[in-house]
Amino acid sequence: DIEQETYHVHIGIGEQQQTKSEDDDNDDDLHNGSSQSKKHEDPSVLVSLPFLRDETPLGATLWPAGVAMTILLHVCNNSDDSSSSASLREMLQKTTLELGAGVGLPGRFLAQQGASKVVSTDNDSQVLRDCDGENEKSQGLNWQSRCLEWRDEPDKDLGKFDLILGADVAYYYFLLRPLMDTIQSYLSRGESTCMIVCQANRKSQWDLYHNIVDGCYNQLTDQHDVPWEGKTNMLLYNLRVGSWQEGNDNVEGSSGGTVPIAALLHETNTATSEATTITPWDYVATKEDENKLDMSF
Repeated sequence: DIEQETYHVHIGIGEQQQTKSEDDDNDDDLHNGSSQSKKHEDPSVLVSLPFLRDETPLGATLWPAGVAMTILLHVCNNSDDSSSSASLREMLQKTTLELGAGVGLPGRFLAQQGASKVVSTDNDSQVLRDCDGENEKSQGLNWQSRCLEWRDEPDKDLGKFDLILGADVAYYYFLLRPLMDTIQSYLSRGESTCMIVCQANRKSQWDLYHNIVDGCYNQLTDQHDVPWEGKTNMLLYNLRVGSWQEGNDNVEGSSGGTVPIAALLHETNTATSEATTITPWDYVATKEDENKLDMSF
């Protein structure tokens, strides 16, 4: 049996997210609400998640990309900068599909923030059952979990969604085709947004970006897919992680560090000529930035 506990993730806005001086470089930091950061006037958020001690680390692990995505959503949701994030901020209150959710931090956060509907999906049924158990403790949230395999035929009962999220889901190249097909199957044909957040040095994240922007060969149809309609940006950040220790155990925790983060943001809305960013201080990646990264799998 899996030993299930609950842990709480505190999402806050750090000092460097309040202002950006002329001397700042492109390496903006996403803070995780540590005591060393001056608090933003917007409220911080506490999200409860199931903590699983088992032998399946992928679905049961809270990865840095999931934390980074939740911070970005929190900043966007509380931003008053209408030029950078108004359309996305509106999307956060609509219907959301989370792919490869695992414990589902971003989805749970949006549900707590009042999204009309959030469906977190994964192909690990055990993790989803434990997430359902945690959800029973949080009454009143428009959140549910569903088992979803990207290679299966689309589940018509799920319907279409205004916003599709994925945190660290594009980590192998062979996942890109089923991931892209799944996004296109469930993304609303109207005004909608897809946001995929990953470590910036994952080559497959950039392959996904180019597949969407430039089109790509489709092995299933033996044809070259056209680029997706809409606007697409790759946004770069640094996630600064402070030191931490697990629970009250007398064991050494992590000393922290910096994780490079890339957020792929695709919008079907064509009302404006440029793609929307997520926060007022976003940095849009260039080809030169991509070439400088020390890529891994």
